[in-house]
Amino acid sequence: MHDQAILILEDDAVLRKQLARFLERRGFAVTATASIREFLQRVRADEFAAVLLDLSLPDGDGIDAWALGRRYQPQATALLMTAQTNPAVAARARAGGFVAVLGKPLRVPQLLGLVSSAAVAA
Repeated sequence: MHDQAILILEDDAVLRKQLARFLERRGFAVTATASIREFLQRVRADEFAAVLLDLSLPDGDGIDAWALGRRYQPQATALLMTAQTNPAVAARARAGGFVAVLGKPLRVPQLLGLVSSAAVAA
């Protein structure tokens, strides 16, 4: 496992590319996916220190995607991104194994701190 490997699941192409570029510039090895199917293929094939998933996706839900992928990456720190920051989503995310819910627009210092902590813990 690469201790700085990050897997992103984000359907918005612009945000996905921006996140990948931002994290790569800070030394992370980033794999970016646009669909749950692609995310699950990657999560089965490689190991990651952290996974960063969008909640609302055209082909499903990021929390449900992590429920399927978590068995392959039990060591990974899971972070959920959403514009729907409310107590119900936060509770569901915590129950699903996410360590944090990041509101959109993303706060860069918070994101970097969480991803860096995951890489150090890996």
